[in-house]
Amino acid sequence: MRATVLALLRSGAARLDSSEQSSDADDDEAIAVLGGSSKYTSQSWLVQVMRRYVNLLMEPVETYEGVARSEASALLWKKISKFSARNFGQEVDANAAAGMSKAPLLHAVCNKLHIRLNRHAGFDFESAAPLSKTDIATVSGGARGLELKSVVVTRLTREGQMLDIEGQEQQHVSFDGNQREQAAIKLNDAVDAAAAIYGSHSAQTAKACVVLAEQQESRHAEGGHELNSKWNHCALVNRDGFSDLASEMYTRASEWYAKQGASIEMARCLVKLAHLSKEHQDGCNATPHPNSLDIEARGMPDCNCIDKLVAAMDVTESLCSEMHPDTADLYMKLAGAYQDMASPEDSSPWLRKGFHVYARLFTTIHTFTKDCWRQLKDVETALNSDLASIALEDLPAAIANLDDEEDWSDDDEYESGDD
Repeated sequence: MRATVLALLRSGAARLDSSEQSSDADDDEAIAVLGGSSKYTSQSWLVQVMRRYVNLLMEPVETYEGVARSEASALLWKKISKFSARNFGQEVDANAAAGMSKAPLLHAVCNKLHIRLNRHAGFDFESAAPLSKTDIATVSGGARGLELKSVVVTRLTREGQMLDIEGQEQQHVSFDGNQREQAAIKLNDAVDAAAAIYGSHSAQTAKACVVLAEQQESRHAEGGHELNSKWNHCALVNRDGFSDLASEMYTRASEWYAKQGASIEMARCLVKLAHLSKEHQDGCNATPHPNSLDIEARGMPDCNCIDKLVAAMDVTESLCSEMHPDTADLYMKLAGAYQDMASPEDSSPWLRKGFHVYARLFTTIHTFTKDCWRQLKDVETALNSDLASIALEDLPAAIANLDDEEDWSDDDEYESGDD
């Protein structure tokens, strides 16, 4: 990736627009930025060059205004194709990304080049410049050298996890063991050690928080039952010390991840927080039937569970695309949350969307697809929908042909017909 940046600079294709170029910048000297020249490593100059590079890389064959790909973009892809053929024996042309989801590709490129974005969604990939001047927050250098790891944090985490596993096994034969309590103490000490060694706001501390939170969530969920919810193992379990500490740790970790930009780790923390939401205990009942609510007078009640799941879905769609198993899993979780709220009308579109993804990725004979189909069939039966009586192998076509199909099934990225 950095080799193609160098090729871009040497070719002159990195020439900035007159409105962006600083008065003392010179394209012939611009190559020095990769050699470490302090004069040309300012954030303002790096942001401008990297924005130019990413926009040329993501430039469509033809914009929605009918403008063809620029010569600079074609030159960049020529350099990439030559580099790829020489080093990997595989030619990659400018149309290689035509069938790919653009948002995950953009995030992958930015991650490789250590570009931190100010937002993770809402880019116009049909335009010649998807990245605007304000979209790039910073451009940093790659990490060099060995990562120093604390033996103390590693040891405490490992001992805590082993004690927790031992405690889970002992529960089946004896109730006198306190291994899980000892595990919690070890994992809590690991969080404190990570904060002291690496700092309270660090990746290592965030990871230690997640490990402790997972252990506490698991203990909290022991009081639940799979029949309580279609998706949430913590559903209808009263708030306790386990859930409070787990929520605190997940929140602490998610706040750090959020400051680093959109990430799968942040999305997973949000899903966990949705598991632990307890609106039904706070006068904000998450399980009433919509007909029982005074919507006109009070509006819909806040639902932290739905908010967290939607936020996680937004991040996951941006990073992985809609056609990804993790995204489909979140669609099913959202559907399950609406089922818990006795709202099959809201659940059905998400299940249809999840089924669409699973069927496209794994075909209708896969376990994931069949599990989604069973849940969808229950919802469609409650809605007295014709979809409930359609055979599994015919369901993908039936969903695609619905008169009230969602916008997601009309996405240009997956359309095969003409406009």
